[in-house]
Order: sequence, then C-alpha cells, then structure tokens
Amino acid sequence: MEGQELDSPLPPYFEFSSAAAAAMGLRRPWQRRLPPTFEYDSVEFVVYVLDGSGPGFISQEPPELEEFGPDGVFDSRGRQAELGVENFTVVVKRWSEQPRVDIFDRLLRAAASSYLSGIDVGAMDTAELRDLLVPVLRQYQREQMLFWQAEKLARNLRSLFPRSG
Repeated sequence: MEGQELDSPLPPYFEFSSAAAAAMGLRRPWQRRLPPTFEYDSVEFVVYVLDGSGPGFISQEPPELEEFGPDGVFDSRGRQAELGVENFTVVVKRWSEQPRVDIFDRLLRAAASSYLSGIDVGAMDTAELRDLLVPVLRQYQREQMLFWQAEKLARNLRSLFPRSG
C-alpha cells in the first residue's frame, strides 16, 4: 500500500469471519446461503464489507466470539480491530497502532479466489485488490438484504389476512 494511503483511514471496513461462526449467526441457516467461502490458514472464511466512519455493527455475536475467537476486522489501511463485548454486543475496543498489511493482504488474496474468479490478482497491490473486491462484496450483501426484505414483507402481508379454517 502506498505511504499516503496509510496516513488517512478510508472506508470501507472489512470483516473476515469463519464460515462456521457466520452460519451460527443466521436465524434460519436453511433459508439463507452464505456468501462464497474461501480458505485461509486451513479455516473456511466469508468476508463482509462494512461502510461508514467505523464499523458500527460487527456481524459476530458474543457466543461466537467466545467459541470461534474474534473475527478479523480491518480498516482500509490494514489496521486490525481488537474486538470485545460491551452490553452483550461485539464492539471494536481499539485499533492496532500499525497497519497489519501483510495479514490484510493475505486475507484479501485468499478471498479473491472465491469472489473474483477468473481474474489474475497476482500482480495487483493491496489497494488495487481491495478496490476491486469492494463492489463485488457489496453486491453479495445487497442480494442478501433483498432476500430478507422480501421475506419480511411476505410475513407482514400474511399476518394481515386471517387464515380461514
């Protein structure tokens, strides 16, 4: 990553979660498919992109944090978040003082195998790879959000009409 980029944080933020932990957090896993998974250090992962001035919502739940360890949450500079639990919610306690670009880059490259199939990312630097992954990750998340909104609407409509017996 270029030196100038390391001096100022840029959204988005990334959350790398083990597939097992991500599946545990789903209300009804049989109704929702996980985003594509990828392998990193012999563990199956998924990745989410989080927007805003900071990750206001971490996908991980306290029991998952305890059972599977903390998700890898990184800002766009590669600084890693230290996660903890406050008021029964997983939150960012602090950020690493120095970017952990080596780990961030390895995670992005591992994710690229699933999210950017058919694209040779070997010659790209971390910033280029990050910028290429963001729209793809956002699209997967939009698709999931649309599914849940449609299900919620169907439930609400069903509740308006009593069943005839």
